[in-house]
Amino acid sequence: MYSNKHKLKPLICIGVGGHFRSIVGFINNAGYYLEKSIDYVSLQNTRQLNLNNILESRFSVKNLYFLIGIGDNYKRSIIYDLLKDNGIDDKQFPNIISRDSILSENVSLGFGNVVFPGAIVNAGTKISNFTIINTQSSVDHDCFIKNFSSIAPGAVLGGNVLIGSHTEIGIGATIKNNITVGDKCVLGGQAYLIRNMPSNSLYYGVPAKIIID
Repeated sequence: MYSNKHKLKPLICIGVGGHFRSIVGFINNAGYYLEKSIDYVSLQNTRQLNLNNILESRFSVKNLYFLIGIGDNYKRSIIYDLLKDNGIDDKQFPNIISRDSILSENVSLGFGNVVFPGAIVNAGTKISNFTIINTQSSVDHDCFIKNFSSIAPGAVLGGNVLIGSHTEIGIGATIKNNITVGDKCVLGGQAYLIRNMPSNSLYYGVPAKIIID
């Protein structure tokens, strides 16, 4: 599997669950290899890390790259803060992009994002940091997706859609063009959103209606 390992960059993954296992299959194609995975549970009550001891690595921590392989938006942000507090720089969080996805040339990405196989991201879209664009999802032109959000498998965003931070767009959900979704929202699976969604709200249905605000 790692026949060209010497050409790849060493990656440390925080997380060992299903989301992590889904990403492992294409990290090599993104230019990295898995040096070590660390269970999130072992870190969640930690404030100060000795990464050299935890990693038992032959590399300096500063020469490593990190993937937060956790599907939960809030847990990703907690782990990011923990790693930042322990000296990990933003440039050590690469974007892991499957070569089986399609990104227009003028798509803008921050750091720490994962784009899964079959995903399509169209012209003028801006994706901030630590966002998941999952399998077979479609993000149309000029969208803006903020930090620590996730677009689930098969979800579709029309053009000029704004997704706030820590927001989850469910499996197979569809968002009409020119819609704004606030921070810390959940749009349920298979929902069809035709109106703006305020922060801290939960919407389900066709058309999607508010369940919790």
